[in-house]
Amino acid sequence: MVAAIASAQDAAQDFRVNCMSCHTIGGGRLTGPDLKNVESRRDRAWLLKFLQNPKAVIEAGDPYAVKLKEEARGVVMPTLPGMTPERAAALLDLIAAESKLERSQFAGLSIPETPFTPQDIAFAGRSFWARSGSPRGVRRAFPATGWRGCRSWAVGAWVPS
Repeated sequence: MVAAIASAQDAAQDFRVNCMSCHTIGGGRLTGPDLKNVESRRDRAWLLKFLQNPKAVIEAGDPYAVKLKEEARGVVMPTLPGMTPERAAALLDLIAAESKLERSQFAGLSIPETPFTPQDIAFAGRSFWARSGSPRGVRRAFPATGWRGCRSWAVGAWVPS
């Protein structure tokens, strides 16, 4: 029982470190596909093989792997150093368990598809000034240049020159 918990924790950390920059579990596509219920799209044996050497599966001409590469705009998932069958299986077990949850811890951020409205931008500006305590707060944040030394403003965040 203790070994199973440790393995799940290791898989979660492994996913955080190596997978989250390109994948979610239930949060939609990033560079790579959303992995929620991935075993309903491909069988476990295929997934284990792909996780261990994605490039080899693509180069072998596997149609599904080639499609994944096309959908990722040509980005090929890297082969992770030390990816053993056991490590790949632990990741698949984690993905399967997280897929059953209403919201996975790996769903990622919810980013709206619609552009910012003028009201959103105004709110962000008011929020920035409220947090900084007015332009004087900006001088505290940027003591050498104050707000005049900032080259741009992007949704509530000043970027120093």
